[in-house]
Amino acid sequence: MTTAIACDHLRIALAHVGQISERRMSHLWDAFFEQEAGAGVPPPGWEPPELFGLSLRYPAAATFSELKQLAAPATLDAPPLDIGIEDHATSAPLTARKTGEALDLLEEILSIEVLMASDVLGGEQPAPMLGERTSTVIERARQTIGALEEDRSPAHVQRSVAAALFAPSVDTS
Repeated sequence: MTTAIACDHLRIALAHVGQISERRMSHLWDAFFEQEAGAGVPPPGWEPPELFGLSLRYPAAATFSELKQLAAPATLDAPPLDIGIEDHATSAPLTARKTGEALDLLEEILSIEVLMASDVLGGEQPAPMLGERTSTVIERARQTIGALEEDRSPAHVQRSVAAALFAPSVDTS
């Protein structure tokens, strides 16, 4: 029972992290269009950069809505079982499955935020100073994108960046 309730609480916390990320993406979205408004007319021959994160803004919002729905407690949703003898169940398998789904959705949202930050920061002149870890995350995302040879669709780029950022690392030392 305790583990099931902890999973319910964890999903609520994950939804809050997703909400914070969604708000940051909203600020990045606004910053991008402010940049573009101040940039003027591009010179002849100018090629627009690939903007993977910005193209995923709406899917990120939909994913956040799904994440919020998963935050509802599963432990309260168990009917009496076995002719009333087992009159309470934890719904532990359901709550654990929902928590795994919520973690996957949060990774998707956060990877899109990183892609959006990369898009916006790539257009800043002069390039802004970033913290060490932020620089590392942005650089890892850019390296992942640079290594993609065939499928450079926004969805594939997002999945590849999520894998690079959130895959468990194996310490061989």
